[in-house]
This record gives sequence, C-alpha cells and structure tokens, in this order.
Amino acid sequence: MRLVYTDNGEEVKVGDIITREDRRQYQVVYFREPHKSSSSGKVTVKAPDEDEHSMGMEYYVSIIGAKWIEREDQGWDPTPYCINCGAMEAHQCDCGPFADNH
Repeated sequence: MRLVYTDNGEEVKVGDIITREDRRQYQVVYFREPHKSSSSGKVTVKAPDEDEHSMGMEYYVSIIGAKWIEREDQGWDPTPYCINCGAMEAHQCDCGPFADNH
C-alpha cells in the first residue's frame, strides 16, 4: 500500500511541503495507513513556523490531496447486509428494523 498525491501520482514522503486550501505551506511529518477498509488513513502536518516540539495537525489524507493505492483491504466484503435473512444488499432485504446493522 502506498500513499500518493491524486493530481500527479507521486508518492507522499515525510518532509514533503504541501500547500493547503488556506494557501499556507505545511510539512508532512507523519502518516498512517487506514485501520480498516472503510478508513482513509491520516496524515500529520506542521507549519514551518511551528515550534519544533509541536505535535502538528492530523487530517484525513484527502485534505492534502492524497489517497492510498494498491490496497489489499478493499476487495469484496463477504459480510451480508442482513444477518437475519443473509441478504447482501439493502434492496434484497425485507426484514425491516431487524436489518439495522449499521
């Protein structure tokens, strides 16, 4: 799994300088992979003028225009939508409130 910028496909690296929507520049100091298939992971950035002991700010990777590629955790999910009738999708289930498994 690799974290890349969506606009050019280049790999995100610690130390990269990015410009956010607020037009301020930030340095990538850390990123972590998604912890489950529906997660996007997080990235920690610091402004150049921040104290060296600052923890930085943590955002979803999409905030810096990045995404994870070559993910092995987003294949087919064998978990049914409804555990009562076994329907794989909501439109296949007639169990009503019993199917509220979100």
